[in-house]
Amino acid sequence: MPDTVKTRAAIACVVVDLIATFMLALVSYFEHYRNARPSSTIGIYLTVSIVFNAARVRTLFATDDARPLGIILLIATVIKSSLLVLELKEKREMLIAKEEFNAPEATSGFFNRLVFWWLNPLLLRGYKTPLQENSLFEVQPSLIGEQELLALYEKWEKCM
Repeated sequence: MPDTVKTRAAIACVVVDLIATFMLALVSYFEHYRNARPSSTIGIYLTVSIVFNAARVRTLFATDDARPLGIILLIATVIKSSLLVLELKEKREMLIAKEEFNAPEATSGFFNRLVFWWLNPLLLRGYKTPLQENSLFEVQPSLIGEQELLALYEKWEKCM
């Protein structure tokens, strides 16, 4: 059994995984300058990769002769976990043109939008005080057009 776990392919696989983790950090750094929203692809990849790496680390630590490989893979998994935490963080503070992205969902990432986490500040504000029109978030211009707004205004006036 010891020879089957610690092969040239296993060693190469763990080393390539560690190198790929550092390369992913570099790609994520450059991606942050090109997009206002955290990358969904990188976030999903890191999540799936961490789950699979956890099983591999457990297996390598359970085998006596493969502990050094397990340590290297554990380091790569910890780095991936920290990258995932950084990738899930909103980038609103880092934006140069903050006024272009007033709506919170414009800068929220995949997981943030998946569970509607970006609504928490509004829900907390509504819990503390009654919500007024000026306490609501601004709507993204891409979500509402001029024609729809004028039609809504006309219908509203007819009802009054």
